[in-house]
This record gives sequence, structure tokens and C-alpha cells, in this order.
Amino acid sequence: MIETDPSPPAESVADPDCTILAFCCNFCAYAAADLAGARRMQYPANVRIVHVPCTGKVEVEHFLAALERSAPSVVEVRVLADPAEGHAA
Repeated sequence: MIETDPSPPAESVADPDCTILAFCCNFCAYAAADLAGARRMQYPANVRIVHVPCTGKVEVEHFLAALERSAPSVVEVRVLADPAEGHAA
């Protein structure tokens, strides 16, 4: 089960209502975010990254659970390929 706290630290976001919870695939989106961090690039403080083995494994229940736990925005970041053909772990 994927667990996360969608609420960011109070000091990091001026408007906590605009938090974005991003499910990021290990091999694509998370790797890109990791590379951006290594290059000291920044992304908005209201983005909360959830590291998942493969977004093909993220079910609609994960999105609903995040929304029920008061995450105002939820996004899945993945490659454009069909998850069934992808790199599901």
C-alpha cells in the first residue's frame, strides 16, 4: 500500500490549499526529479512527490484515498507508453 501525508510543512507553502500530490514512476518521472535535484534545479514547494515503483501499479483507490485525506490536487506522472507494455515492477 502506498502511504503519504499530502499536507506540506506550514512554512513551505503560502497557500496550503494548492498542494499537488504527484505519483511519480521510479524509472521516468522520479528519475527526472532526482536528476533535477542533483542539478540543483527547484520545483514549487507545494508539490509533494510520491515515489512509486511504476505508475502502472497505481490504482484509482490511491487517488481517491489521497483526495479523501484532503489533497486538493493529485496527478500521475508517467511515460506515454501503455502501462501494460511498460516496466511494471
